[in-house]
Amino acid sequence: MGNVTAGAAKRGGETQAARVGPKVPKANEVTVIELPKQATTTAQRQPGFAPVTVCIYKVTDEAGDVWSVYESQAGVQLWQVQICHNARPSITFGIVDSFNDFLKQAHETDNALPTTLMDLRDVGINLIVSDKNDPDEVGFEQWRVAFYVAGTSEANSLKNFFFLLDDFFVYKEKAMAHEKPFVVHLHPHIGITIDDADLQYEHYVNNEATTKLPLGIFNAQPVSGKHVLTMHIQPESAKIMSIVLVGKSWAFRSRLDLHGVPGAYTGGEQEKRFYCRMMKSIDVSDGAQQDRVRSMIGDSVFKNMALRVVVDSELETDSKVAGFVQQLRTIPSLHFCD
Repeated sequence: MGNVTAGAAKRGGETQAARVGPKVPKANEVTVIELPKQATTTAQRQPGFAPVTVCIYKVTDEAGDVWSVYESQAGVQLWQVQICHNARPSITFGIVDSFNDFLKQAHETDNALPTTLMDLRDVGINLIVSDKNDPDEVGFEQWRVAFYVAGTSEANSLKNFFFLLDDFFVYKEKAMAHEKPFVVHLHPHIGITIDDADLQYEHYVNNEATTKLPLGIFNAQPVSGKHVLTMHIQPESAKIMSIVLVGKSWAFRSRLDLHGVPGAYTGGEQEKRFYCRMMKSIDVSDGAQQDRVRSMIGDSVFKNMALRVVVDSELETDSKVAGFVQQLRTIPSLHFCD
C-alpha cells in the first residue's frame, strides 16, 4: 500500500484502483511484441558402438614432484593412461565400481592381485575421474578417466599395468555381451613403446607414437590436486623473449632458486597478488641462454615433467625467437596450447 497517500486512504472505495498499482491497459489497446524463437536443443545420444581411445603419456621423471606418496623416493617415473569411450554403454561408465568388481573377481584366480582400487594405489596405480572443478581453466573433460602409473622403468611398470588393463578389457567385453566387441585404439605419445604381443584382448589397433594424440594430456585432471604448471612464452623482439611460470610451482621452489628463476608478484597492496616465476629477457641468439632454458625444462628443475605451454603473442616470422620456439616444440614434455 506504499503508493496510497494518507488523504486517499481516507476516501475508501474511491482509491481502490490506486491500491492495486498502475492502471492496466485493455487488451485491444496494446501491441503484441513477437517473442523470439527459442533454439531447440536435442540431447545427443551416444552411439551404441564406438572405439575405445587410450592415450599414453609420460608425466615426469620424478613422480615425487607431483604425487606426495613418492616425494621421498628418487627416480620413480610417472605415466598417464587416459581412456575415453564415447558410446552407450561405455566401458568407462561407473568405472570405479566396475574396476573394483573386476579386481575382486581377478583376485579369486590370482591372489597376488590387489582386491580394490585403494589397494592398487598402494602399488603405484591411481585412478582419477575428472570432475567439473578446473581452477586454472586448462580444459579438463568431466568424467574423463585417467590411470596414473608410477614405477622405475617403462619396461616393467607401464607394461605390467597394461597386462592388468588388458584383463579389464576382456572382463568388460564379457560383461557387456555385445554382438560386436569394442575396438581399443592405442595411442602412445612420442618416446613411449607399447608392446601388445602378450595381451589377451583381441581387438586392438596400434598407432605410431606421435606428439599429437586424440586426447590431450590436460583433458584429465592430475594425479593429485587440480592445479597444473603453465609456461608462458612472451616474445619481446626478434631475438628476445621472457618465460613466465604460473601455477603449481611450489614443489620446484628450491630448484628454481638454484637455477636463478626468481619469484615475482603482480598487483598492488590493495589488489589480490598474483604469484609467478620468471626468466626475463632471454636472448635466444645466445646458445648459453638457450641451454639454460632447456636445462630448466629437463634435469635441473622440472625433470622432464609435462608442462602446459602458451605462446602469449604472435611470433615474428623467421625470427630467432620463432626458431627457438620451434625447437622447444620438439621436446616431448612440452605440450603447446595451439
